[in-house]
Amino acid sequence: MQKQKSVSWGWIIFWCIFFFPVGVYLIFERLKIDKTATLNNSKTVITISYVLMFFSLASLTSIPTEGSSMILAFFVYGLGGAWLYRVGKKMKAAGERYKKYITLIINQNITMVDSIAHSLNLTY
Repeated sequence: MQKQKSVSWGWIIFWCIFFFPVGVYLIFERLKIDKTATLNNSKTVITISYVLMFFSLASLTSIPTEGSSMILAFFVYGLGGAWLYRVGKKMKAAGERYKKYITLIINQNITMVDSIAHSLNLTY
């Protein structure tokens, strides 16, 4: 099986800033490939969301040329940033959960599902 090559986070941030839909597509492609680093990727996604929300606020303070384009930029970057922030928080929670599973299964050699569920205070 050949390992897929992923786009660097630098390019993903570039595309998120200059053409948001391509950036979102690249984020999803990168996350599909790199599932082992969910916790680290969540930090990157949250950082990208902050950058987009900053551009959203910056669009309101820019020199007004056309009011409708500033409002559109505010909503596109703002909603995109808020959405990515939510996705990043969910990824962080999943990463923490994966770390707990790895600790139980690999480090403590607990393999029974009911034992794992009991250790994490979850239902079977």
